[in-house]
Amino acid sequence: MNEPPESTDANVLIGVERVAEKLNVSTRHVRRLTDAGALPRPIRLGSLVRWRLAEIDAWIASGCPRREREGER
Repeated sequence: MNEPPESTDANVLIGVERVAEKLNVSTRHVRRLTDAGALPRPIRLGSLVRWRLAEIDAWIASGCPRREREGER
């Protein structure tokens, strides 16, 4: 299966479907991971939820660490 080449532009935004593809999980699971604070913080544009491609790639490369929530240290 041929995948489109990944852009190196740090400002490319991707949706839940593309994040799910990269992680090989369902879109529902991506939403659960987001709610649990496991994924990098998404960008909300009105009702749209997007992630920076570069942040997702860096997160995967670093072993998928949980992000710190506000107030937790």
